[in-house]
Amino acid sequence: MAMTQVRFESSGGQLDPDVTAAVQRVGDSLAADGVQVDYSAEIVSDISSIFGPAELIGLAVTVVVLLVLLGSVLAAGLPLLTALVGVTVGLGAAMSLSSVVEMTSVTRHWPSCSASRSASTTPCSSSTATACSWPPGWRRATRSRWPTAPPATR
Repeated sequence: MAMTQVRFESSGGQLDPDVTAAVQRVGDSLAADGVQVDYSAEIVSDISSIFGPAELIGLAVTVVVLLVLLGSVLAAGLPLLTALVGVTVGLGAAMSLSSVVEMTSVTRHWPSCSASRSASTTPCSSSTATACSWPPGWRRATRSRWPTAPPATR
């Protein structure tokens, strides 16, 4: 098994749409040949309309519900203010730490196994023994709700 990663000098939001389309065309042609291709969020998502009408409607409904339930503008405004401060602090911390700590935009894949094709939301959660390919160096956690190692390696 071989794996490679393509990196750009600019961030995903600054990439030319023609470049992202070309990367997707190359990836699609490789996928047609049987190669597993995974894109980062910057390549496949369009964040030009990140705050749209649905968010405004949701905020308005939230304000109305809080006003009805709590009965005052101050009591309804405090949870909204707390949420706004929390999001601002969290994003600010992530942005300030991103220059010091490497933060990838792609998450690690769960081990692939035949049980992940079932209706279950947890990969490898089948009650029968299935053959799974686990990442090298992965240690089995005991008494956790996460998948355990395949029965052959216990």
